[in-house]
Amino acid sequence: VQLAESIAARNAAVKKRDDSLVGTNPAALQMAQLESDRLSREVQLLEFRIENLVVRSPIDGVVLTGNLERSEGVPVTAGQKLFEVAPLAEMVVEIAIPETEVRHVTPGMEVKLRLESESGRVWDSTLEGLHPISEVKDGTNVFIGEATLENEDGELRPGMKGSIRVITERKPIGWIAFHRVWEYLRLKIW
Repeated sequence: VQLAESIAARNAAVKKRDDSLVGTNPAALQMAQLESDRLSREVQLLEFRIENLVVRSPIDGVVLTGNLERSEGVPVTAGQKLFEVAPLAEMVVEIAIPETEVRHVTPGMEVKLRLESESGRVWDSTLEGLHPISEVKDGTNVFIGEATLENEDGELRPGMKGSIRVITERKPIGWIAFHRVWEYLRLKIW
């Protein structure tokens, strides 16, 4: 609508400029020429905006939040977040480590991941970081660790769940079997 109005105003300004060519007033001719140029630039700007109206993401990925049908026809401002896009080339895995086991885990340890959606395949990675503050997930306190997985074949998607093994230093079988019971008793009896 704004483009049609600008084109009509530009055409009127060009006609006014052409009419003032016949007259003897050079100031009116110059003002008509300047107005015609201004409206031509405005038409060019609006045409440029219409050509570049397509919303594009700067990264390849999958849309996590946002709905095109709900956003269509709604006025937006520059910088407003319309969609949240997650890249698929590299995935960050969040590992929920129980607070009772967090002291045995350090960044740099090997991680093996098996997804519920593809239980026959194991992904290997390295624990890159560990959040310093615990979070409550499924009613238990956990510390979140992070590992990165390459997703060359595109099989991984945001929100997938699975089980993780963090490969720690070797321990005697007695420690593995009884350390949780021992730590529980130490906590309750002290």
